[in-house]
Amino acid sequence: MHLVIYTAFLTCLTALMLFCATAAFADCTSPAAVAGTLEWFSGTSEYKLCDGTNWDVIELSGTSFGACSPIASREWDATLKAYKYCDATGQYRRVNCLEDGLVGHWKLNEGAGPTAVDSSSSGNDGTYVNSPTPTTGQFNNALDFSGNTGSDPTHDRVAIGDPADGSLDFGTGSFSYGLWVYATGSAGSYDMPWNKGGGCATCRGYDMEFGSGSWTTYIGDGDEVNTSLVSASPILNA
Repeated sequence: MHLVIYTAFLTCLTALMLFCATAAFADCTSPAAVAGTLEWFSGTSEYKLCDGTNWDVIELSGTSFGACSPIASREWDATLKAYKYCDATGQYRRVNCLEDGLVGHWKLNEGAGPTAVDSSSSGNDGTYVNSPTPTTGQFNNALDFSGNTGSDPTHDRVAIGDPADGSLDFGTGSFSYGLWVYATGSAGSYDMPWNKGGGCATCRGYDMEFGSGSWTTYIGDGDEVNTSLVSASPILNA
């Protein structure tokens, strides 16, 4: 199944596309910990932060962002656009995102086509189809899609295809995928900003359906489909 990044919204800005294969983390009962606990896991040589349910892999910046209290607390910094963690010395450190396991990252910020560069090590670059329009995004550039429905042969999109090495196919392994989108309207019931199958029980793959009804993600294995509700109704911007 080929991967396509596009949208059937009347107007939509897609600022960032991420795809990351990740392993599931143990509950915070292994070892037991309360939310906000940061612990070094010597077996995997990495820090993990207990979010109240799971141990999440993190990395702290070396730069201090001021004194803090209490130790092990977290705070969202709107300027940094990141969480800060209060370390054992009473100093805020930025929580950095890790790219371990990243298999696809399309920033869509090139400013011009025809190539949407994959910033991961996989090198699965996409191709602009029917000229999506570069515009200003949340961070640097983004793409503005026309909002034509998928049945319209002129609808604009980014086509990534289905890599022969299987780097975007995960079998029964754990993985995550996501995007940033700015929507102002819906064109139909099944507007898909991300499509690599998955929309039905017999459709292997995964997609996102952000139409006029609920916004939902789908993952199908050929026998059954699992869904996750993003929002019961469209999240639209004026």
